[in-house]
Amino acid sequence: MRSVSDRAAVSATSCLRFSLLGLVLLAAVEAQAAGVLDQRAQLARWTWWDQRDWDWYERTSPFCESPDQRFDQTYYYRWELVNRHLVYASAADGYVVGEFLDRPHGDRPLGVSCAALGRQLAELRWARDRRYSEDFARWWSIPASCARGSSNWYAHAVWGLFQVSGERAFLRQMVPHLIRHYDGWMAERWDPQTSLFRCSGRDDGMDTNINSRQTGDPFAGATAYRPTLNSYLYGDLSALAAALSCLDDAAGAERFARAAAALRTQVQQALWDPQRRFFFPRSAFTEACTAVDADQTRTCTIPAGSLTHQAGRFAGSPHGRELIGYLPWQFHLPEPGRGFEAAWQGAADPTVFHAAYGLTTVERRDPLFRISDDSTDWSGNSHPALTSQVLTAMANVLHDYPQDVLTRAHYLTALTAYTQSHQRAGRPFIADTADPDRGTWLGHDTDHGDHHFNSTYVDLIISGLVGLRPRADEMLEINPLAPPEWSYWCLDEVVYHGHRLSILWDRDGSRYGRGSGLVVLVGGAVLAARVDLGRILVRLPERREQPRVQPLPSPEVNVAVNHGSSHHPRMTASHTVETERLHNLQDGRCWYQTSPHNRWTARGSTTREDWIALDLGTTRAITRVTLGLLDDGEGSEVRAPAAYELTYWNGYDWVVVPDQQRTPPVPCGGRANVITFPALQLRHLRLQLCHRPGSCSGLSEWEVWSPSSSPFLPPPATNANLALADAQRGLPRVTTSFTAAADRLDDVNDGRTPETPRSRDRWTARHSPNLRDWIAFDFGGDCQLGRVELHVWGDGGYIHAPRAITLERWDGRAWQAIPQTTHTPALPVANQLTTITFPPLICRHVRVVFTHALPAFAGVSEIAMWEQ
Repeated sequence: MRSVSDRAAVSATSCLRFSLLGLVLLAAVEAQAAGVLDQRAQLARWTWWDQRDWDWYERTSPFCESPDQRFDQTYYYRWELVNRHLVYASAADGYVVGEFLDRPHGDRPLGVSCAALGRQLAELRWARDRRYSEDFARWWSIPASCARGSSNWYAHAVWGLFQVSGERAFLRQMVPHLIRHYDGWMAERWDPQTSLFRCSGRDDGMDTNINSRQTGDPFAGATAYRPTLNSYLYGDLSALAAALSCLDDAAGAERFARAAAALRTQVQQALWDPQRRFFFPRSAFTEACTAVDADQTRTCTIPAGSLTHQAGRFAGSPHGRELIGYLPWQFHLPEPGRGFEAAWQGAADPTVFHAAYGLTTVERRDPLFRISDDSTDWSGNSHPALTSQVLTAMANVLHDYPQDVLTRAHYLTALTAYTQSHQRAGRPFIADTADPDRGTWLGHDTDHGDHHFNSTYVDLIISGLVGLRPRADEMLEINPLAPPEWSYWCLDEVVYHGHRLSILWDRDGSRYGRGSGLVVLVGGAVLAARVDLGRILVRLPERREQPRVQPLPSPEVNVAVNHGSSHHPRMTASHTVETERLHNLQDGRCWYQTSPHNRWTARGSTTREDWIALDLGTTRAITRVTLGLLDDGEGSEVRAPAAYELTYWNGYDWVVVPDQQRTPPVPCGGRANVITFPALQLRHLRLQLCHRPGSCSGLSEWEVWSPSSSPFLPPPATNANLALADAQRGLPRVTTSFTAAADRLDDVNDGRTPETPRSRDRWTARHSPNLRDWIAFDFGGDCQLGRVELHVWGDGGYIHAPRAITLERWDGRAWQAIPQTTHTPALPVANQLTTITFPPLICRHVRVVFTHALPAFAGVSEIAMWEQ
């Protein structure tokens, strides 16, 4: 195959022109006619983008404009946040959404969190490509998802998807799963004595709060009847009643409506304090606590059934309000007209909850209020997750409750403070916990807390500020909370019940040229308008116009993804850096920032070109390849390649994939580079990269798309892995000279490779007294071997690639070296597959010998052995 260097000089010159402005100009030529707003111009307003895939935003996100750039910038950043957190799970499951970018949970390898699902689905419901929200909603219905690991409002969130899409087929598919989910809550959390659900603050994801700090476990707290879970499940009950009614199941709807009404009554009676006019947690059991008064320590108790500060150290305190007391309104639980809305007097009060950068989790006057560097502290810090829930609740009060406590100005003030918190070092940003007064982010490290996705913002703009109120019927309701002082704003290209909507406010008609006042467009035509900023309620047209941008065909699946549960598909490369795992390219995630990174680069390579090869494990029909090329910017080490070539193995040689159509036509970093071609039946693909002079190339993800009539693709047809553990036979038997205390030997042949550095699925010899250590396999009988593959592990610290890996076989008397035919790569590289081949031999006992690169020690996550 000819080298891509032949075209590198011309391509490199072309690629240098593709700055952010160049990308926008090229894309503007390719873009289809927009709605009210110039979409590419909206994207070009900002220079902070990491994810510069304009095509994705046009396909996915509604566009927005206002007189306040703080709102606009944060709105588009939050769509970039969605883009970063999308994870392609599998051909069968499609997309899920992570909470933390680094996937910290070893038991949840996809990085998902049920504590975040309600907030994430609230954002995703506005994506024009429904595949993301519906895939993610369906994923939580499988038992392995552990959907009740933390409190959440799964059914209510799915009902919210339906209210935007209007797709009854999806709702009908989901309702049986949602009923089983609710029945699980009944079995696990229901207390028939009080007719309430009970959990701890830790179960809510709200550790170290003012109630837990008065118990024997200040972190997790004690079990209580909390406004959180009880409100969430009231929302689920109400959603199930509405869904079943929509699906013409009157009996089922009545059952859940009665349960919702009963739970509402109990919450209002048991958790509302009429003196303090607020909802509080109520203790489920009597708890002992410690009080310090006048330098004297005494033991006191918090009896079962007492609300916060009704007993214990601060008995009789008029304070004790936590922000969770507003959550009942998120689900319309409090009955209108009964005075509950008086609780909202503290929301805008700086001596209670209001702050410059969000809302405090506890009222400032409380004796236990504090702002802490600990991101798990809910005693005063501002948490975007809770702030966004309360803003949703506030919008509900303004839209749906007759009251004289809150005004539009209160909503704008709170939303502005929340918006201002989305900053760090002059760039849009969000983490888990903020200082509500200074706006600094607390208690997170850059590889864990950056760009945290467990809150809403897009939904607050669309359903709150713009006031598009989702409904199950065919009426369109618009009731903006935007300030009348603004002379213009626009929400453009939002898909609602199958219609393409634009909602705009243009006081004198000069901004958008579509008329003055509040105007609603459907498919570009005016559906309704009014001169002032008020409520519009109008029936949608009977004929549904299809969205301008359609989702990709659902049968198309990414066959390159591998989350470590199988040997294929797998990647190899001509060069790999130890701290940049090759597996990053097939983990279903694509983002382009430098920290935390998710990438492979050719840093340290001494050649002008490098390659990455993909073995699918079996022949697939391939029509499209997507490359997430990196470019860290002018003057950086990692730049988009000068050129690349996509080839496939035809059985004899690597040949160029014919008839390629590339978008964009030259390599560009920070966005998807899409290559389409007529369907090819192939198993092996190779990407050859020509580096720019003075820099190296890199990728975040390599997707390979196959059209399939069924998402359940047949597994790769490979020979049997002789090293794989067979639990029934107890073979092969594996022994070792040494295993680190924190690791397990049986991880080396469990068929899994770890996805993230935090995973413990590995063997290492850390702290071994030996220069060499070994792992031996006894197959229980003679078998033929010709190839051994090792997933070498390294963490950049105590665990490094060994100096050497050798193979030995037992001849009945002694261990004998196995002569190697190939060893790829020539020297072991951490976090890359090492393949050793040798003339086929018959043996029963084989061992792998590691020579440590002291003072570091060797590690391996998986060993596979094959006949040839």
